[in-house]
Amino acid sequence: MFIKMMNNIRLIEWIEKIQALGRNAISLKEIKTKLPGTSATGLKPALNRLTSKGKIVSIHKGYCLIIPPQYTSKDILPPAIFLDPFMKFLILY
Repeated sequence: MFIKMMNNIRLIEWIEKIQALGRNAISLKEIKTKLPGTSATGLKPALNRLTSKGKIVSIHKGYCLIIPPQYTSKDILPPAIFLDPFMKFLILY
């Protein structure tokens, strides 16, 4: 079962669009805001599937890194790539 959201876009497709724009992270709050058709009961299993496939990794409650293919085997991005946006998220959190 895939979560279909705004304009019938799947969560993975939305994440890939975010990544194509040069972003390496997403927040749960952002997903709920940008994809309003998302239910909490459907979102958690979808995020778990993406985590098990190595597409995302949670580094803080409500904050996930999007893993580009070149870093899939490591399951994490180099800190220089994600640390600044993550610190900004923590300040707003």
